[in-house]
Amino acid sequence: MRFPMKSGLSAFVMLVVMLALTSRPLATADGQAGHAGRAGSLPAAAPAEPGRFGAKSSPVAVSAAASARSSDAAGAGEPVTRAEFAAMLNEALGYEPLDKPSPFPDVPDSHPARAHLAAAREIGYMRGNAAGEAEPDRAVTRQEAAVMLGSLPEFVQARLRMTIHFADANAIAGWARPDVSRIAGSGILPVDAEGRFRPNDPLTRGEAAAAFETVNRLLAEFSRPMPRLKVGESGRHLTTEDGEPFFWLGDTAWELTGRLTRDEIQTYLASAARHGFNVVQFVLITELGRLSEPNPYGDFPLVDKDPDRPAVTPGNDPASPDEYDYWDHVDFALDTAESYGLYAALLPAWGSYLWENVGQRADPFFNRDNARRYGKWLGERYGGRSNVVWVLGGDRVPDTEEKKAIIRSMAQGLKEGGAEQLITYHPWGGVSSSDYFRNEDWIDFHAFQSGHNEKDGANYLLAENDYSLTPAKPTLDLEPRYEAAPIDYDPVNGRFDAYDIRQAAYWSVFAGSFGHTYGHHGIWQMYAPGREPSIHAEIYWQDALDAPGRAAMKWLRALFETYPPERSAPDPSVILGPRTGASRISALRGDDFVLVYTSAGRPVTVLLDRIEGTPERISWYDPKSGALTDAGAVRAGAARQTFTPPSAGRGEDWVLIMDIRRNL
Repeated sequence: MRFPMKSGLSAFVMLVVMLALTSRPLATADGQAGHAGRAGSLPAAAPAEPGRFGAKSSPVAVSAAASARSSDAAGAGEPVTRAEFAAMLNEALGYEPLDKPSPFPDVPDSHPARAHLAAAREIGYMRGNAAGEAEPDRAVTRQEAAVMLGSLPEFVQARLRMTIHFADANAIAGWARPDVSRIAGSGILPVDAEGRFRPNDPLTRGEAAAAFETVNRLLAEFSRPMPRLKVGESGRHLTTEDGEPFFWLGDTAWELTGRLTRDEIQTYLASAARHGFNVVQFVLITELGRLSEPNPYGDFPLVDKDPDRPAVTPGNDPASPDEYDYWDHVDFALDTAESYGLYAALLPAWGSYLWENVGQRADPFFNRDNARRYGKWLGERYGGRSNVVWVLGGDRVPDTEEKKAIIRSMAQGLKEGGAEQLITYHPWGGVSSSDYFRNEDWIDFHAFQSGHNEKDGANYLLAENDYSLTPAKPTLDLEPRYEAAPIDYDPVNGRFDAYDIRQAAYWSVFAGSFGHTYGHHGIWQMYAPGREPSIHAEIYWQDALDAPGRAAMKWLRALFETYPPERSAPDPSVILGPRTGASRISALRGDDFVLVYTSAGRPVTVLLDRIEGTPERISWYDPKSGALTDAGAVRAGAARQTFTPPSAGRGEDWVLIMDIRRNL
C-alpha cells in the first residue's frame, strides 16, 4: 500500500484502494506501485491527450461502488472528506499518488492522504481555497465534488450534457455553476426527487458510489466512436444516430490545421470543449496564405495547386518530416477533436479556390470535374469518420449554373467516395443556402451567414425565412458577427462585443435555428505574434480563448439542452412587445414551457390566456452567467402579466423561463 491507512480515512476509500491494487502490478523495486501508461505527474494546465491516461473503461469504479453498497450500506449516508474524495478519484481513475512534499500549507507530510492530495494538485482538479489550503478533513460539498470531477482531464469532454433545471439554482455558487451544469446534466451527481442539487450538502458515501458507477459508464462511452449526426423526424433539428437530441454549438477555427502545431491544436480543442462547444468548423485547403504559406511543418495540401494531386507521403510519424504530411496533420486534428467529443464541420476548400466573388480576391482552380474527383478522394479518406459534417462553399455566391454544378459535383464525389455524413453549404453574407439549393437532395440542412456589417443585424429574418420553407430542413447561422471583429470591417465603427454575440445567438435560435456557431476575430484566423493580422485583428488567438462572449456560449447550450428546441416552436402570439429592432422580444413555446428572450432587458408581457396549462415556476435566466433568478408568480385569474427583468439597457439581455404544468 502506497500510504499508511489510518482510521481517519473511510472504509470506502480503503476498499477502492484494495480493489485497485488487485488490478495492477505489485510494488516496484522502489516501493511505488505503477499503472502502465499512466502519467505520474501531469502539468495542471496541460490538455488531455488521446490515450495519455490509459484505458478509460476500467471496472474499478463500478466494482468499488457495488461492493461499498453491499458491504456497508448502513454507512452510505456518511459524508466523504475532501482528502477521501481525492483518493477515490485517483484510485478509480488510476492516477499515481505523488511522493513529494505537500503543496498545501494545511497538509503536513505526515497526513495519510498527502500523496493523493499532491497528485490532485498536480493534475489540477484540487487547487485549494483562497489561502491555498486543501482543507483535507472537511466534508466535501456536492458542488465542490462537481468542480473536482469537472476539472478532471477525462471530463474536458463536449459529450457531457448540460442542464439548468435546479429547484435550488440560487444556492449554486457562480464558480461552481458550469461544472454543476455538466456533472448534474450527465447524471453523475443528479438532482434529488424535488429537483434540488443541494450544492452545499456534504457528499455522502452512497452518492460517491453512485457517481463512480456513472463515471465508469461515461468513460466507457467516451472510448467508443462518436455517434453520427442525422436530421431528426421533425425535419427541423438534428439528433445523433441513436436518437439523442443534438444542439449544435459551433466554434469557428477556419485556419486550424493550416496554422497551428499539434500542441496548439490540443490547447485550442481542449478550450473549445471546456467552454461547451460541441462542433468546430475548419477548412482543409485554407484561404490565408493563398497556398504560398505552408503549415507549421512546412507542408502544403496539394502539389502545384492541383486538387487531383493531394500532397500525401507514406507513413504518418510526426517525428519524421518525410512521413508526416499535411493530411496527417488534418487526421491528427480530427482524432484529437473526437477525443474531446467534438464534431468537425469541414470545408473541403475555401470558396476563393472555387470561383471569384465580385470584389473579392480569388485563385480558382476547381471545375465540375476535378471538384468531383477531389470530393471522392475526401470521401474515401474521411467518409468513415463519425464526427465529421461537410460544409461546401465558403463565402461564395453560386449565382450561375456552372458555379452550382461545381458544388453539386463535389457533393456527388463525397458520396461516391463513401461519405455518409451530413452536408450543408456556407454562403455569402446576408443569404442562406436555401436561396440556391432549396430542394436539392444532397443538402441535408441549410445554413446562412448573417455577417459582420452592423450592430443589431436582424439575423432572425434569415432564420424565420428558412423555418417557413417546405419541405422543412434544419437551419442555423453558420457565420454571425464575430467577437472583437471591426463592425463593417472598419475599426472606426467600433468592434462587436460579447453582447452583440449573445444577441445574434439567441435571436437566431428563438427564430427557429437548431443551433448556432460562434466566432472570434482572433481565433478564426489563428492570429499570433509574427503574423500579419487579417481585417484589423488585434487579439491573439491564445488570448481570446476565454473572451467573455465565447465563455458565455455554454449557457446557450445549457438552456437548450434543458429545453430542447425540437420540443418547441417560435410563437410570438404569446407575448406583447417589439418584434424588430435592437429591443426585439421573441418567444418559443413548448408543451410544458415558454421561453422569452428580451434582448435589451425590456419588460415582457405574457398572454397567459393563450398558454395551455398553469405556470408553476417562473425564472429569469442570465445568458452571461447561467444564473437563475426568481421572477415571481402568476396572479390568480390574470389573462396577461408583465414581468420585469432584473436589469435593462443595451447589454442586459434576459430569458424568461416559464415551466408549465399541463391541465389534464
